[in-house]
Amino acid sequence: MFLPKGYPHSVTEDYMGYQLWDSAQALCSSVTGVLSTRAILKGYGVGDATATTTSATMQWLIRDGTGMIGRILFVWRKGTELDCNSKTWRFMADILNDVGMTLEIISPYTGYFLTFSCLGIICKSLCGVAGGCTKASLTQHFAKRDNLADVSAKDGSQETFIGLIGLFIAIFVSSIPEDTWTLYRSLLIYQYYIKHEKVPTPDQISEVENILFRQWDLPILLGETAIKICNSNSYYQLNGTENQSLHYPVKYTDTDQKDNYIIWSNTKKLKVLISLSMDSKSKDIIRAYFSSIHYISTNRQSYKLPASFYKELENKGWLVERNLLNCASWRYVI
Repeated sequence: MFLPKGYPHSVTEDYMGYQLWDSAQALCSSVTGVLSTRAILKGYGVGDATATTTSATMQWLIRDGTGMIGRILFVWRKGTELDCNSKTWRFMADILNDVGMTLEIISPYTGYFLTFSCLGIICKSLCGVAGGCTKASLTQHFAKRDNLADVSAKDGSQETFIGLIGLFIAIFVSSIPEDTWTLYRSLLIYQYYIKHEKVPTPDQISEVENILFRQWDLPILLGETAIKICNSNSYYQLNGTENQSLHYPVKYTDTDQKDNYIIWSNTKKLKVLISLSMDSKSKDIIRAYFSSIHYISTNRQSYKLPASFYKELENKGWLVERNLLNCASWRYVI
């Protein structure tokens, strides 16, 4: 399935040794590629409520454009050397790929995301050219019986299989403790708190977090437009009302500005909508989301969690300055 027809007689003696090392390198690159992709998405602003699509698009265009220019210049300057020094450039291609992914992984933490990510994509672009061109020369060397197409096809099949294994291994990257908020992770924190009466640490949540089968599809929508809701008769405001009644009719002027958010409830479908103020921060969004989870979990009896709960979140190492709660962009101003 993965070896050329007639192996080992149809290829040179050094074929298997090369393929074993090449497969090991491809497996490591596949796993590392997941980390670099996550870092790039983070740098683009995924999960950041202040990020805009325009900014992310511009950064993406600049980054990809830089890689294309680097590829063209490299072929212009070094194209004729690739055949003469195929083994050297094949080895250099892997080094460039590793350097490129390393630059991408550290880019969000340097304060110069665009610069480091552009340098990273340049290195990966050079790897694509050098690796692709020299592989053709090496494949021709291995094809002992003029079976170039068969050797090349089986090499591609091997890379695909190794890449698939790398994806499964990359799933276990999720076992690395993370201190940022997601919809699923927030639900796990709440369930742990209700069961044990204390806030879990990121390590404890990492142990129970399921990367494949997740149940977090709660009827909670973040960042909904307040004006549209106020014009509807089917929603009721939970917080910021004078008597704190769960079924107090919606009044736009009753908003409690200290919360920087309004929680609305639909009595028929038990849908909870959250409108956010222009002054709302990540802490406000997290507080509103946990209040909504508590409201649904208590069968509409309460939406308030103890103040100590939110303080304990920070003490246990959870990062409250940013979140990945899939929040819409609508904001209200009073």
